[in-house]
Amino acid sequence: MEPIEESVDAYLCPFCRAENNCMAYSKEPCWCFEITIPTALQELIPESSKGKSCICLACINAYQESPENFALDKNLSTNK
Repeated sequence: MEPIEESVDAYLCPFCRAENNCMAYSKEPCWCFEITIPTALQELIPESSKGKSCICLACINAYQESPENFALDKNLSTNK
């Protein structure tokens, strides 16, 4: 039996599942164009969500404050 894929909602953060306030599909510039999102954080996005949903500002800030605690809180592996 194949695993059931979780559907990806482009407007939900791939980590906390809260609204990410993405403006990529609007005529307005997205807030994320004005900040730097760490590459290491982008690499933690689950494969099923890469290129499909944006990280919310709260998760970006949490990661920047403590990458180790963020990974532990989200039950993510930082080992590659």
